[in-house]
Amino acid sequence: MTEQATFKLREVEGIPVVDVHGEIDISNIEQFKESLRTASSGEAPALIVKLEHVTYLDSHAIAALVVHGKRLHTIRRRPYVVAGPKSAAGKILGISNVNLAIPLCESIEDAVSRERGATGGAR
Repeated sequence: MTEQATFKLREVEGIPVVDVHGEIDISNIEQFKESLRTASSGEAPALIVKLEHVTYLDSHAIAALVVHGKRLHTIRRRPYVVAGPKSAAGKILGISNVNLAIPLCESIEDAVSRERGATGGAR
């Protein structure tokens, strides 16, 4: 039996975070997309998508992540994905070269630090 993903929205230092646990595939891709849209609906200059506890993501999930990241770039916002290289999601995203479109971070703290560097430390 597979563990379908859960999507939780929260904020860390004023940056919206989509915290995902479980598997993202065709059966819940619309929930994933809606979570990304909802988290990006405010005025925050960045979005963090935490995939550390994702056990599987299919090509639909990868495409949704990249498309949403590109959409954020067009409105001068910065996406970050938290998925260490040893995590299941990190391995899949690394093989897929997602890091060419969206920075892959080791932790929430790493993503926040990169964002602070991008904005000159401003909140």
